[in-house]
Amino acid sequence: MEYSHHEVAPSQHEIDLKYRDALTMADSTMIYRLVVKEVALKNNVYASFMPKPIFGVNGSGMHTHQSFLRERKMLFSI
Repeated sequence: MEYSHHEVAPSQHEIDLKYRDALTMADSTMIYRLVVKEVALKNNVYASFMPKPIFGVNGSGMHTHQSFLRERKMLFSI
């Protein structure tokens, strides 16, 4: 994890993972989702990654940022 903070909506948080190579990042993302859901379950709450479950209310969707580098030079970023 690189950093985390509370977001706009109630019970909404952002947890940022430090960038890694694609395969490691994919594994880290799946582990992150599993850990968040398991911790929520143990605390009798539900963790959702649905982007907009209620119209007009900020959702908690898991969004991603991607960048491609070659020899430490940025080639592409979204």
